[in-house]
Amino acid sequence: MCTTFVLPTSAGTFAGRNLDLDTHFGERVVLTPRNVPIAFRNGATVSTHDAILGMATVAQDYPLYAEAVNESGLYMAGLYFPGSAHYVARETLQSTDHAQTSSNTSNNGSGSDSIGDGDGSVSGLVGVASFELITYTLTQAHNVEQAHELLSHCAITDEVFAPQMPAAPLHFFCADRTGAAIVIEQTSDRIAIYDNPAHVLTNNPPFPFQLEHLRYFMGLNTVAPANTFTAKASDALTLAPNGEGFGQLGLPGDSTPASRFIRAAFQVQHSSAVSTRQEAVTQVLHLLDSVLMVKGSTINAHGREEYTMYSAALDLEHFAYYVTTYENRRIMAVEPQSAALDGNQLVQFALQSEPDFDKLGN
Repeated sequence: MCTTFVLPTSAGTFAGRNLDLDTHFGERVVLTPRNVPIAFRNGATVSTHDAILGMATVAQDYPLYAEAVNESGLYMAGLYFPGSAHYVARETLQSTDHAQTSSNTSNNGSGSDSIGDGDGSVSGLVGVASFELITYTLTQAHNVEQAHELLSHCAITDEVFAPQMPAAPLHFFCADRTGAAIVIEQTSDRIAIYDNPAHVLTNNPPFPFQLEHLRYFMGLNTVAPANTFTAKASDALTLAPNGEGFGQLGLPGDSTPASRFIRAAFQVQHSSAVSTRQEAVTQVLHLLDSVLMVKGSTINAHGREEYTMYSAALDLEHFAYYVTTYENRRIMAVEPQSAALDGNQLVQFALQSEPDFDKLGN
């Protein structure tokens, strides 16, 4: 399970991401420079592209990103979507021809677009495997508008990266420097792209439910409510808060995806203003703390602990990645220099997962 969001600030736009799992996947911060050639399962290749930075596992010299940003400030993350994600077989696609640069056609402004033929077929669409969708998008689109146009011609296929690596059921969050955000889900043979005014995504249920569910919490507030329990001002039953936080009574505190969506959306909507990049990174990580999963609090169906393995803040303006792990709360930073962006080989940064204490007075 996971949580992600985008947060525009006066210091720039930032994305946040918690990765909640029960086992590590060889994750490390990976920079894909501009001149690393990338081949996709539909036969398309890109030889030059925006540099990409994010958390990934690398297999056969290929970056399998969990979330990443490109140097244009387009951010994308895949989040676990079990039982809802539906991928199609490539054999159902009659055409996989692909133009290697996306157009700048504008989003039509509707709440969602469902892509496919009226009879439910997916002929004529470009097949993209789930494990490569982030890389596919970030190498060809520079903002949400272009990502929407690019993905509106795609279908997510069920291909696996390798026999021992099954296709993970995912849906995707995409945002850019303007703060615009969309959600990409494929729950049938058709891909659906939704505008995301909440700027947040978790896991199940599908996004339309999550957005509708917000209505039931519209009474939440950052300040204490007035006493409307008594009917008359002269009533002897006088009520007043006896502490802070009364405006948040009813805010879900459990770890279910629907509750984390509500909690993250509330926190993002009311996040305090920041004026520096350092303050923004700190604020993003604190927002992620509000939906963090603690070891021992959630046991999955396999009898294993689900917990927040890492929390990441991505600076969309300055192409930088900041991360803490469950074990090491000291912020680790990857801020690539310009010269590194023109390389032709992946650059990997291992995480320091042991606790790192800055001892005072020494």
